[in-house]
Amino acid sequence: AKTIEWSATALASDRFIAYSTWKWFDLARKNSSQPVYRYLYSKKRPPLVDQDLASGLAGGTVRRDANTPPPPQPIGAPHACEIEYCMGNLPLVKDYAWTEDDYTVSKTMQQYFANFIIHGNPNGDGLSEWPAAPATSDAPPVMIINVESKAMPAENDARYRFLAKQYQ
Repeated sequence: AKTIEWSATALASDRFIAYSTWKWFDLARKNSSQPVYRYLYSKKRPPLVDQDLASGLAGGTVRRDANTPPPPQPIGAPHACEIEYCMGNLPLVKDYAWTEDDYTVSKTMQQYFANFIIHGNPNGDGLSEWPAAPATSDAPPVMIINVESKAMPAENDARYRFLAKQYQ
């Protein structure tokens, strides 16, 4: 049952935003004279402070209702949940029980993004190396943003290339 759930989630994610984001990335790395970097944000939010709340869409919360079943737990980090991390806004979002790990991820993202804005390269002192994506690689690296961020070969690019053929 978990395999079916993971497969359905992957297909829904691909059709919603992952494939189109990959397509932009793929076109940019193959046609740009500038280095192209890609990341996958994977840190889930911590539990909600108020157990009468449930996570809503795009970072919001909704009040639980006795007549409404709770939403299913997300598989992986939900879409847009990295926004408060990369903006450094964790202290402003009081609904979640933020941990030191959350603040570590937030600081890491801010450092990478600031370096990229200032220098055109996300790398800097104290950060794991984030390689640019070569134009010719079948599995260009992706930076996994989490408590221990690291670059890894892309796992889903073959799937995206398959989808690209289907969408032509």
